[in-house]
Amino acid sequence: MKGFGTFALIVGICWVVFALSMDVSVSTGMGRVNNLGLMADRQVHAIVGGMIALAGLVMMLLGGKGSASGRAETTEHDTRHCPLCAETIKNAAVKCKHCGAEIEAVSAPILVNRWVASIPCTAGERQERARQVITDLGMPAVPMIGSAIGAGPFATKEEAKRAMVLLRDEHQTFSEIAYRDSVSGKFKPVGDTATTLWALAIPCRKESDRERAIATAGLLGLASLSASDSFVRFGPVTSKLEAGEIWRQLTEKGVHGNIEEIRES
Repeated sequence: MKGFGTFALIVGICWVVFALSMDVSVSTGMGRVNNLGLMADRQVHAIVGGMIALAGLVMMLLGGKGSASGRAETTEHDTRHCPLCAETIKNAAVKCKHCGAEIEAVSAPILVNRWVASIPCTAGERQERARQVITDLGMPAVPMIGSAIGAGPFATKEEAKRAMVLLRDEHQTFSEIAYRDSVSGKFKPVGDTATTLWALAIPCRKESDRERAIATAGLLGLASLSASDSFVRFGPVTSKLEAGEIWRQLTEKGVHGNIEEIRES
């Protein structure tokens, strides 16, 4: 805006100069006299030029104020005080420009209260595998509530969703989007009057699919829920993380399905 304002100011000034230099006189038999029409044209041009110059000046002032504010904010987040002379220096500085003291550079702060793709897992080997899967994809890993591991944190929920899709497509790893805070590792879900439970729904196109799903669920100690001609269901469990862990165990044994939400009032 400041650049455009400068341009408008220059154009406005040139316009006013042009208006003031206009010849408003005409020749007559008695010499040259001022013409009212030309004088009116000069007045219009002077007013237009003045308005453009004034608008340009306003844009310059507002643009300069915004830029100064932005620079001040950036400087505030990118500077610190020298531990010896207390003068302001850059975070990345390794030597104070004021007193010459050698100091350590300060890296940018790591996001803490941000979005993550949380992988439910048990402590031990499964937890290490989840951490390895995240790091293999080039993402940071952070601890969550219990033994869960999160990919992130990310500044936006959309970035966390992309991480969730990447974990699913590249490593067939289930995860859920959560907002991680620095104290508990994750904000507790907001309670309401209804109880939310989770179940596993296994599609069965053939009778052999149904028998395999029931046998696998029996090995994992899963309770059966109501079934239909095309689905068998197991559960319920009280958290989506727990349902995700069961989903992963079923997938490892070749039984594929979906996680369903059950709400009981």
